[in-house]
Amino acid sequence: LVLPSLFCSLLAVAACPGRPVPAPPPLCARRVEPLVFDEAAALALFGGDRGMLVQMGELWLENLAANAAAVRQALDGVQAAALQMAAHAMRGSAASVGAARLRAFATNLERAGRAGELRPELRGEFDQIVAATEAAVRAFVANG
Repeated sequence: LVLPSLFCSLLAVAACPGRPVPAPPPLCARRVEPLVFDEAAALALFGGDRGMLVQMGELWLENLAANAAAVRQALDGVQAAALQMAAHAMRGSAASVGAARLRAFATNLERAGRAGELRPELRGEFDQIVAATEAAVRAFVANG
């Protein structure tokens, strides 16, 4: 949740009437990280059908290595067009299983590829997010 600066200023005035109000910061709240695996959102995609989501999770896990390898190769080779395409594919597949954090990160990688702003140092963070997502989806699939 992010509150606009104007609202934060109004809160400051209400808390201390008669005192000058300092310039507000651009945002009053910190950014909230998306979930690694949003089970509720993923189930909603499949109309609450847990069995169907388990099947999609299994399929996603089968394709994860190839999809992640394409992103890594583009980052390592500093190839903007390849990163844009690989990140786009990763974003779509992550969305299909409720992998919210990976989807958000892939969206940022896709934008970076489109803008030609490659940062190979992002590979470490990408690898961590992929590993966390894989573990979460595997746990969901195993527990059905």
